Amino acid sequence: MKILLTGAAGFIGYHFAKKLLEETSWDVVGIDNINDYYDPAIKAARLQNLGIGQTTSDVVSTTYSRFHFYPINIEDGQAINRLFEEHGFEICVNLAAQAGVRYSLDNPHPYVHTNVGGFLNILEAARHFGIRHLIYASSSSVYGNNRKMPFSPSDAVDHPVSLYAATKRANELMAHTYSHLFGIPTTGLRFFTVYGPLGRPDMAYFHFTKNILEGRPIKVFNHGKMKRDFTFVDDITEAMYRLLDKAPLQGTNGEGPDHSDAPFAIYNIGNHHPVRLMDFIQLIERTVGKKAIIEWLPMQPGDLEETYADISGLIMKILNIVGARPNFMKVAPLHRAFSSLEGVVSRIIHTGQHYDAKMSDVFFNQLELPKPDHYLGIGGGTHTQQTARIMLQFEEVLNQEKPDLVLVVGDVNSTIACALVAAKMGIPVAHVEAGLRSGDRTMPEEINRILTDSISDYLFVTEHSGLVNLAKEGVADEKVHFVGNVMIDSLIYYREKARMLQNLDTLGLSKGDYVLMTMHRPSNVDQTEGLQSISRIIESIVPYKKVVFPIHPRTAKNAAELGLLETWKTMPGLQLLEPQGYLEFLNLMQHAFLLVTDSGGIQEETTYLQVPCFTFRNSTERPVTVTMGTNRLFSDLDPRSIFTHFQKLLSGEEPEGAIPPFWDGRAAVRIAAILTRRQ
Repeated sequence: MKILLTGAAGFIGYHFAKKLLEETSWDVVGIDNINDYYDPAIKAARLQNLGIGQTTSDVVSTTYSRFHFYPINIEDGQAINRLFEEHGFEICVNLAAQAGVRYSLDNPHPYVHTNVGGFLNILEAARHFGIRHLIYASSSSVYGNNRKMPFSPSDAVDHPVSLYAATKRANELMAHTYSHLFGIPTTGLRFFTVYGPLGRPDMAYFHFTKNILEGRPIKVFNHGKMKRDFTFVDDITEAMYRLLDKAPLQGTNGEGPDHSDAPFAIYNIGNHHPVRLMDFIQLIERTVGKKAIIEWLPMQPGDLEETYADISGLIMKILNIVGARPNFMKVAPLHRAFSSLEGVVSRIIHTGQHYDAKMSDVFFNQLELPKPDHYLGIGGGTHTQQTARIMLQFEEVLNQEKPDLVLVVGDVNSTIACALVAAKMGIPVAHVEAGLRSGDRTMPEEINRILTDSISDYLFVTEHSGLVNLAKEGVADEKVHFVGNVMIDSLIYYREKARMLQNLDTLGLSKGDYVLMTMHRPSNVDQTEGLQSISRIIESIVPYKKVVFPIHPRTAKNAAELGLLETWKTMPGLQLLEPQGYLEFLNLMQHAFLLVTDSGGIQEETTYLQVPCFTFRNSTERPVTVTMGTNRLFSDLDPRSIFTHFQKLLSGEEPEGAIPPFWDGRAAVRIAAILTRRQ
């Protein structure tokens, strides 16, 4: 990616350039006119820190080979056009401006020439040469004599009280016009009283400190009755960085003018915590150990009595979708990771696809998930009925919540249903466990996986096969991220807690003396032949090991109709259990001799736990569990084949597995970092 940064030698521009060069691999072109509004040596010092030793001609940084600096004024339209044509920028960040409210009272012309005329040149270049996103600096001064606190981007700002504010408001109106007419995505940033190292010398904290140390008076306007929402420069640049790839979309408008469909947004970037001017001065006094000599003055023309930023527009709202039991273990670490970050709101939407309390409520409690923000109560039905009902109800949730991102996990009907609704409404979709393919399109889950990946904006992969599959399907590399396995995150997080349970004692079991079984897939439990084969497999194992079988409601219902359930209840060595909670099942799993299953997630969990697993499926979407792990596939429920391999296990002939890359308990942290641009 190539970015144009105007005002690169300025206070904020310097810090943003440094962030981009140190935290990304992007090419950055910086321009600045190095004017004499304040001592040009300060700008030269900033550029020196960026590896730019001279400012009289264009030069490549000696520190950052990806940084190219040009001494260009944005008022020079021809130079700006040549720059755009030569470099083909994807993003432009326009920070170049004539700053200062009070300076504009006596020096009005530079504000019109630079802030209006120069910005017009940037807009025209963006129009004719095409960019993905134009971000530009506005100011909190546009709020003028607004009395409503905190200042919100949706407030009316038609009464500026300084020429500087008027030019910044003009920038916003010009940007909206170009967004409306030419479809250029523009984002305006209203900065609130920025402070930090290498700042402008006209800023209050610099000249107050200098005058106090030198024993000279400081001018305090409005007799000290003022407040400022001071914002550290690193917070400003962090917000800018996260907004780079958040270009507003046509028809969504972000925080822009009412009733506009243009791809246009405006955000406040502030601290949301105003500080009284006199408290600010007293802090400087305590720090330097000297009292200030204060010259009390009335309100300065063009100034604001108070600034206070409503920053709700910068809060990232993520909706995490759960519907079936495996989703809960995957969303739990993600919700925990999102909730640990400032500026992120994580909400949980439960579709109710699994509607049995033991399959849903218990897991929520044990995984320490909060009560869902929305419960759709979908229940059962055919795949089509279930998917349709989820889509209809989830659309209402999106209209109410207006999230920045919808995150779906796995491959159940809730996954594809919610992803489809979000994609159709222009809301970005993240798919966790992307790229998994069994190659068997008779499985509804395989259809869900393929369709969800095709409409997702972020695809988070658990194993190498996912990368290969997505590449074959033509998914752009920049959408795909190999992060590890959130299911394993939960296992690692709760493993010790599960180990402390006493359910083995309660069931009369000991480590390694039982085989743990789960069966629920329709292909195995909806047919008489399948259920009878399951029964024969159990009969072949129980002379050697106990069989513990937490029975799925679907399996129990079908077995009861065939009369097998009563047989199983009286079979020596077989223990039928109700569906287990997550911790109870994890405890059983990590102490088992063998897992016999048709589940997807259990293949991964046993691989991490290094417990042998026999999986009754023709193929697996998780091949790493076979190539590296402890999983063995069986194409059918053949009791003889199962018993042969079971005997090998008894004699210690089966090879040990290994733990796949990135299955380390930090997948959710990686995902959160990528989605919030904190990687």
